[in-house]
Amino acid sequence: MTTLAMDDMTQNEQDFLGFDASLEVELSEELLARKFLRPANRLHDVVYEVTNDVGYLHQYYLLRGEMYVRSFGSSHYCGSADSYDEISDIVIARIGNQVIGGCRMTYCHPASPRRLPMEKALVLGDYFPELPLQDVIHLEISRMAILPEFQNSLAMIEIIRQMFKRAADMKARFAFAISPLAFARNYRKAVALFGLDWQIRRDIEVPADDYDGLRMVMSVIDLAPIYVHKAKAAEERKNQLVS
Repeated sequence: MTTLAMDDMTQNEQDFLGFDASLEVELSEELLARKFLRPANRLHDVVYEVTNDVGYLHQYYLLRGEMYVRSFGSSHYCGSADSYDEISDIVIARIGNQVIGGCRMTYCHPASPRRLPMEKALVLGDYFPELPLQDVIHLEISRMAILPEFQNSLAMIEIIRQMFKRAADMKARFAFAISPLAFARNYRKAVALFGLDWQIRRDIEVPADDYDGLRMVMSVIDLAPIYVHKAKAAEERKNQLVS
């Protein structure tokens, strides 16, 4: 079993990585501003955002339903809104008023724990006893969908970037996903561009009956690297200005 090692950290660092709500942390912009994402390389006129707009959500639901049928050959899933959408963040990419991609982020908070969508099939705490899930905010990434003509562009990368920014806003500590193995491998490559490790846990058996008979794999991401102490970040920016 693969574990997320913390052996080389001090106790203070380990306490910080629990993300107590009182701690002053912020998103590491250095990590989310890798050279490959410099403005000249981005798609023009694409807006990336968390949205509650009814029209954009409707387009996203239609898109994910269409992509599900096209990718998996299943007609059982229509993509329409469900109860988890109402309690989740929906990140979209759009050009003007046309939605070209998006994904869903569903959270579990220690103060008000709830099962994530994937936990209809399995309980995370049973498979990740080494992670303090009962003490930290964690989330499920699901329903990723992008129009075919944008699937080989940077659209997915930018959606993931926005996803990490939102996760940082929420001070999430771990992220989980269930997807086909081929998709998980693509996501792992994309996430690695941000210096993060998308761990594919093939040792965990995901019940196929809950996914239209499709063979799925579980993945986990340690989100600690996307954070920095605010005080430390301010000191580093000050030193850069002086130099």
